[in-house]
Amino acid sequence: MQEFTYNNKTRMIPEDLEELSPEQYYRYLELVIMMNTDNISPFEMKCKLISLLLNMKCNFVMCRESIVNEINAQLGKMNCFFYIKEEGDKVIYDPHIKTGRNLLPSYKGWIGPEDMLNDITYGQFVQCLNLVRAMEVTRRDKDNEQADYLMSEFGRILYKNEDPKAGEIPPLVCFHSYIFFCAVWELICTVPIPINGEEINFSILFQEQGEKRIDDKTGWIGISFEIASSGVFGNVKQINETPFWDILLYLYKCRFESLHNKK
Repeated sequence: MQEFTYNNKTRMIPEDLEELSPEQYYRYLELVIMMNTDNISPFEMKCKLISLLLNMKCNFVMCRESIVNEINAQLGKMNCFFYIKEEGDKVIYDPHIKTGRNLLPSYKGWIGPEDMLNDITYGQFVQCLNLVRAMEVTRRDKDNEQADYLMSEFGRILYKNEDPKAGEIPPLVCFHSYIFFCAVWELICTVPIPINGEEINFSILFQEQGEKRIDDKTGWIGISFEIASSGVFGNVKQINETPFWDILLYLYKCRFESLHNKK
């Protein structure tokens, strides 16, 4: 948290994505989409964001001049929510959206997964990973309609609502589902993950080591059949119902033993 002073009052406000409340995060995502679709500028996003974090009823630019000047002078404190880089004579602002924490655990009856996707099944994991790959193709083809459909599928897989009259899952929850899954997947592929006091480097599952990668050729469905043949988790249906971290740890163990047995 960071100090912010205006109108003779000092208060603490978030200085990191993970410090946002679920309500603040939901609005933050709205602002991210507005900025990324060129409906607001980075400056306007920072103005709206600081107004949100200060719990103001309106954009601070609508306040009296003395307050506007006071807050405007500290607007740089919102830069912590962006990756900022220069390209020629332009300054590029890229909002932070990646974290392994689920910053929207629930929304209007829709309940999502735990941090780091701790409670999803292997079947859900495979479904989402296939959607990620489909999304990459869709974005290359600039098929916005298909992208919206795939985004909604993320929401349906990761969020549940016990109310039969709940209707369609909100689009922003679907967008969050997509970026949250991608963030966790990126962490799995790139950095050691702390599990039970030990850091596990899952990246060895995806490195070329003179033999096929863990997801090579047959894909994750093929891996399901390979795991089923071991009998450790039961048949394919039972494997798909197993917590995905259990499966990932098993694959890591097999890969680790394979690499060290060669030495």
